[in-house]
Amino acid sequence: MNILKTILQKAGILNRVKYSFAGRIYFAIFKPGRQKQFAHELAFYRSFLPPCTLIFDIGANDGHKTIVFCELADKVVACDPDPFNSDILKTRFRNNKQVRIEALAVTDHIGKSELYIEKPGSALNSINPKWKTILEEENNNRWNEPVKFTGKVITVPVTTLDNLISKYGIPDYIKIDVEGNEKNVLKGLTHPVRYISYEVLLPEFLSDAIESMEHICSLNPCTVFNYAVEEKLMLPEFLAPDDFKALLKNMSIPHLEIITRS
Repeated sequence: MNILKTILQKAGILNRVKYSFAGRIYFAIFKPGRQKQFAHELAFYRSFLPPCTLIFDIGANDGHKTIVFCELADKVVACDPDPFNSDILKTRFRNNKQVRIEALAVTDHIGKSELYIEKPGSALNSINPKWKTILEEENNNRWNEPVKFTGKVITVPVTTLDNLISKYGIPDYIKIDVEGNEKNVLKGLTHPVRYISYEVLLPEFLSDAIESMEHICSLNPCTVFNYAVEEKLMLPEFLAPDDFKALLKNMSIPHLEIITRS
């Protein structure tokens, strides 16, 4: 199988075959764990999301969440600045009219930014230099093995959530997973959105997480909060901002996802 993969890769058709009908049949038969993961993720999002008209997938990577969101929304906008991932997204969803691909990063301004590359397609690639520094300094304490970025930096286009909204409309849900740049993504939003989730690395990004909470509440003071670990809601009910902020400040969990409902 590795020989075949190498041949397809050299021919430039690996992704086209991988995400074809035949590829889906192969994974269904020989990689049943993928289908279980899909079912798990779908159940997680349905645990707090109603049916949606529009979802923004910010930091879509290879589209493993995008495909789940297609079950939940009429339209999904998938954003990723990594050219490796953008090619996968364009191939994977080439015949899917629900999905719009934006090959760019989302932050607090429109223009260009530097993307730090751990490796092509890596979920650790980021436009936030603080994220890169933290991961390399932590060595293998959190990631099971040392993380070392290649030193390669590429220039990528960037936009804001407001600019995406002007193009596609206000989404029902925004998922943000952008390796330490979540606060800046949210700074580019001036419209209240019913549901938002964003990743947090603790304790390093605690202040960013709290600033993001405060910004979301400034758009809708009625916003309440929950959090998820390994795609499971951890609180039986959503909390008011002050209660959740107090909880967050005392957490020892190194990585979590904050879920907001406005």
